[in-house]
Amino acid sequence: MAYGINIGDKAKLFGEWAVGFHGVRNQAAFVNILSVGLRPGPGQAFASQKDYSGELIVPTGVYFSPDIRVCLGYSNAANPLILQCLINPSAIRTTTQKNYWVVEKTEDIVPYRIISHPFEQPEHY
Repeated sequence: MAYGINIGDKAKLFGEWAVGFHGVRNQAAFVNILSVGLRPGPGQAFASQKDYSGELIVPTGVYFSPDIRVCLGYSNAANPLILQCLINPSAIRTTTQKNYWVVEKTEDIVPYRIISHPFEQPEHY
């Protein structure tokens, strides 16, 4: 099941932005995101490391994946909540694990869909 978030006329401003997914661990975390927005969490596994290109450093930021299945590992398996977001492509730092993106500035992130579905957990998680 998916629920759209009304971003009004802003949608046309984000025509070429990338789509990324962010797994939400529990309802309390989800309520916090709704209250204050997405913020970098304490788990910064790739911060200060070189990115996928080997040229840039991964900043502290909010983690995303272009693959919704990756986000299942970061949400409640019984009732996953995943945010689908538009992301300014110039703000994405791809980590050494290509399916992990980090975005430093929250103004480069526009949540626009909440996905809640009892997905089957992929075998490799």
